Amino acid sequence: MKLRSYLGSDVLVHTVAVSSVLLAIILTGRFVKYLAEAASGKLAAEILLPVMFYRLPGFLELLLPLGLFIGILMSYGRLYVESEMVILSACGVGPAQLARFTLVPAV
Repeated sequence: MKLRSYLGSDVLVHTVAVSSVLLAIILTGRFVKYLAEAASGKLAAEILLPVMFYRLPGFLELLLPLGLFIGILMSYGRLYVESEMVILSACGVGPAQLARFTLVPAV
């Protein structure tokens, strides 16, 4: 069904975009903190990037659910703004079916 692939790709594109922006913000702030510690001598300068890469999975663990939630909100919001939800409901696509379409990229 075209609606499933359309909605799935739209949710995934928004999720990746939001998560990457949030990750860039978090990494920049953390990098500044570690850079200040390296400048004061508390942290060796050569282990600055390995520490950042070590912390990356922990950041993604927090940011991906938030990015998915905001991506779903953006996708559904665009459908409502462009009146596509009215058309979908007129064609017999209910909220439960839309939730199943959204669960595929969420898993």
